Amino acid sequence: MAASPLIRIVRILLLLLAIPSFGGSSVASPCFDLNQPNVTLLKPPPTIFPEIGKESESFGKNEKTGYDWAIASGRVNKPLPLILEKLLDPMTTRDREITEVEMSRIEVKGAIQKQHLKIKVKPIFFLTLDWEEDWLYTIKKGRPGKLESVVISYQKTTGTSHIEHFCGNILIQRIKPGISGVFLTEEIKADRRSAEDVYRGLMGTLRILRQ
Repeated sequence: MAASPLIRIVRILLLLLAIPSFGGSSVASPCFDLNQPNVTLLKPPPTIFPEIGKESESFGKNEKTGYDWAIASGRVNKPLPLILEKLLDPMTTRDREITEVEMSRIEVKGAIQKQHLKIKVKPIFFLTLDWEEDWLYTIKKGRPGKLESVVISYQKTTGTSHIEHFCGNILIQRIKPGISGVFLTEEIKADRRSAEDVYRGLMGTLRILRQ
């Protein structure tokens, strides 16, 4: 599924603004140990997931680390397994027209799945950005076939120095049959990327999951 036009425009502008300062490669500082099941979240989830259209804005900067952060949460009128299936596809929230992803699966005992992604984004013919990410999918509550909540954790491992630090979580929680709560949290330190940009990206993901 292609990203929405708004998300695509934001991503392309971010990449174009980075053109004047070509960078090398850097190893990112990890947020999680993704070699084992992880249900630790960067930020605490809400006790009640907001109805569609009633989401609140929440974003800022950690003055100690310099990381921009944001959170977004809301209800999705779909069962948890269907949302999980969409998020197991690394292209669900990426623009297929400018992005290539090479995925390899890594076995982690006790986890649903771990993915190592090699990402290549080419917004214009003379610019290509490459980096790598790890994604881990862990059951927080329930069991296969009867999932109550799942935590997805991700982080950049290496690649373009334009992204110094990048990690986040997605919590999917069953509310009742056919309705799930989704909580997204992310932090990043990257060229030309603000906390508000992060929030808009998370809301874009939430909208895609509702489609």
